[in-house]
Amino acid sequence: MNVATQISGNIRPGNKALIALNSMLTHIGINVARPVKDEPFFYGTDMDTPWQQYNKELEFYDSIARSSFHIVYNDGVIDNEIGLQILYAMLKERPILMTGAPVFSEDLSLFMRDTLKKHLQDFHSINLPELELTELSILLSKLKPTRYSLSKNEKVLINSRVKALFRNLLSEAKDLRLHQSQTAIRPAQEV
Repeated sequence: MNVATQISGNIRPGNKALIALNSMLTHIGINVARPVKDEPFFYGTDMDTPWQQYNKELEFYDSIARSSFHIVYNDGVIDNEIGLQILYAMLKERPILMTGAPVFSEDLSLFMRDTLKKHLQDFHSINLPELELTELSILLSKLKPTRYSLSKNEKVLINSRVKALFRNLLSEAKDLRLHQSQTAIRPAQEV
């Protein structure tokens, strides 16, 4: 059996509990797609990264679609980015594991807030990093795909927001490439 997951949420370098959780999952045979150990926890600040960011987001959403369950490392607020990842996992009927009680950011869209609150009872809220390996293994073996009973409108809105995310990322990458190509071919000024 090939069990895979990814961790979204408040990912930051040096988070020992997150590193421990990632190690525990790997130790019990769970393939953790994100975050990757050597990856700069999520994106670099280099302005040449829009294509990399687009590719990473594409890989991340693909890993959500293929995963056995979705982990939200939420030791901070759930913002629009994390909220959309959770909604996408719900759309794909992935069980949601949260490492703590969710706290929603003030600027989280009303649609995301309402949809997540409506389904909170379907999520598993447990402090995963503090579990023993056997406890974690038993918990994960009991997870099954979850029918969230999303309405047709909710499904359409989730899909449209995911598509909008990728359209925006693609647009940013194209704009940067266009800007770089225009600055590279400027004629030399005469002295």
